Amino acid sequence: MAFRLKISKIILFLFSLFVISCQDSKIDEPIEIISEVQDHTAIKSDNIDSLRKLKEVEYLERQETQTKKAEIIEQVSKEKNLTKEVLLTFLPDKLTGFNQLPSNTGKTIENDTTITVFAKRQFKDDKGRVIIFDLFDYGKGNSVLNSKIYEMVPTDLDAPAYSVELPNAKGFFYWLDQRAYGHIEVLIEKRFVLMVRLSGFNRDDEMLHNYLKIIDINKIIKSSKN
Repeated sequence: MAFRLKISKIILFLFSLFVISCQDSKIDEPIEIISEVQDHTAIKSDNIDSLRKLKEVEYLERQETQTKKAEIIEQVSKEKNLTKEVLLTFLPDKLTGFNQLPSNTGKTIENDTTITVFAKRQFKDDKGRVIIFDLFDYGKGNSVLNSKIYEMVPTDLDAPAYSVELPNAKGFFYWLDQRAYGHIEVLIEKRFVLMVRLSGFNRDDEMLHNYLKIIDINKIIKSSKN
């Protein structure tokens, strides 16, 4: 009987040790899991940093490319075009009986070697009539868009067009009577396009031509040869 009791105690003792061992193992397990999570988080953080650096490099490269392109365009424009500020000086800054509206200047870029600079002045009177002057510089050595219409009067307009011939310019004019709109446009030295538009006026061919003659075409030509 005593021997059985001892055996039972030994078995109970061994069982207790086994239970404690299992508990210790379970306590260690979360620590290992936490360690794995931390390692995985560190990897993700490294990936994010690498991705951020890559995006920053790509952004800086794009900025550098755009800056270089802008510098090239600026240099080409200096060599081939008059500045928009100079173009604006060729257009009238006041007209008797009219109030000056905000002027407009800018440039359009066809490609790295073809740039068009433009300037616009516009006026309005108390009757709501509007006069707009536009001057475009297509640049030295560049072709002018649709240049054939200045040699041969266009036939695809909304109204009949008529030829305009000046000593240093050639083009056309037309009226849209139902819209009280007049338009005259000439090509100068195969480089500049000068345009005058009237809105709210009754048809008057002489008046339309006179507004065109306000512009000193010879001055434009002389400036382009400097």
